[in-house]
Amino acid sequence: MKFLLALVALLMLIAAPACSISVTSSTAGSAGGATAHGTYSLANDASLVSDVTLGGGALSRQSASAGPGMIAEGVSSGSGSVSRTVAADGSLSYAASDDASGAAVSSGMQASLSGSAGIFSAVSSGAENEMTVAGGFLGEGGDMSVSLTSVAADQAMTTGEAFALGTQCLNGELTQGIAGQDAAVSVHALYVSDDKNIGEFGVVAQNAKGGATAKPAPSEPSYKLTGYRWSRNPQIVITVSSIDLPSSISAGDVKSQITSAEISWDTVAAEALFGNVAEASDGFNRDFGKYGTRDYKNVHMWTTDTRLSDSTIAMTITWYTRSKIVTGADGKLYSQAVESDCWYNDRLSWRIDQDEGNKASSFDIRTIALHELGHTLGLKDLYDSSNTDQIMYGYNDGTSRWTLGSGDIAGIQKLYGAP
Repeated sequence: MKFLLALVALLMLIAAPACSISVTSSTAGSAGGATAHGTYSLANDASLVSDVTLGGGALSRQSASAGPGMIAEGVSSGSGSVSRTVAADGSLSYAASDDASGAAVSSGMQASLSGSAGIFSAVSSGAENEMTVAGGFLGEGGDMSVSLTSVAADQAMTTGEAFALGTQCLNGELTQGIAGQDAAVSVHALYVSDDKNIGEFGVVAQNAKGGATAKPAPSEPSYKLTGYRWSRNPQIVITVSSIDLPSSISAGDVKSQITSAEISWDTVAAEALFGNVAEASDGFNRDFGKYGTRDYKNVHMWTTDTRLSDSTIAMTITWYTRSKIVTGADGKLYSQAVESDCWYNDRLSWRIDQDEGNKASSFDIRTIALHELGHTLGLKDLYDSSNTDQIMYGYNDGTSRWTLGSGDIAGIQKLYGAP
């Protein structure tokens, strides 16, 4: 018989400029026990409700919050654990549910984030694997909606959807595509705000068999590494599709611009990073929504698919595996990248500049490709204002930029060596 040992109802209207509170609840029974914890750092006008029911070694929690701030919750039992974090500097709407007993842990989360910065993460851990799904945005006018379901027992799984500025950047195909494998996938995208500045959003999903997911890769203030790189001297072949190309721009033009971007990266590395850019045969198409389809081809193409929202400029998805480990030039171990695809938004205006430094409301193909290929090779975005001279800096006002910064070079040489 299940006995109600406690009912914890926490209802707050935070009256101070900012408030932080931590709550932990535990229960034990003959079949085991369960623990729930939460840390809530919220703005003065935020609200929070968290109801926890305990009894007989089982636990149930319902949480809801509205207002800017940060929420970190977790639940665990003898069978596994689930933890999650959400934060936004603008608006944050959050609802979550947890159930835990000796047999399993299950959790659900729905969150809407907006402002100039927002993040989310969910980690499910079981006896056989750990899965992490995390993402966020940075830039004026950003927003993201997330719906995740996590289960942890012998096996752990997190799946669901995430949309950033109307573009789906996480779906079940991505998480199912790494389930049961030592594998991961990263999504990076550029978007243009209402004031025509460029921001970024992204998601990473990672599954680790028999242990914790990979620790963050080494980074410096002027570069950040994703934790993956390609095989030795990869000579990555980028294939350009001729479907839905911008008006007055040919496939040959695109090949030339992507080739120029590749040369910029190749010139500063010891290894041969890229092969010749190929042109796909007529009729070739890569469905934008089929994120989970891996054919080990690296495709760059324009799309009119409305699932890539009007504000999204380009989006790169890179698959990598933990079962194949590559030693970087810095002597550290990295997961091996196996495929990287990029979609460009054909509903936006594109141009080909003849000189670096031009500024317009349209987007220079070489500039955007240079940034996206940085993600393909293993570099993350940068947001600190001290890094405005780096290609991987996450903001741009429409100016064409083709010169790698010192941090871009240092990062790529950590992975692939100096020439």
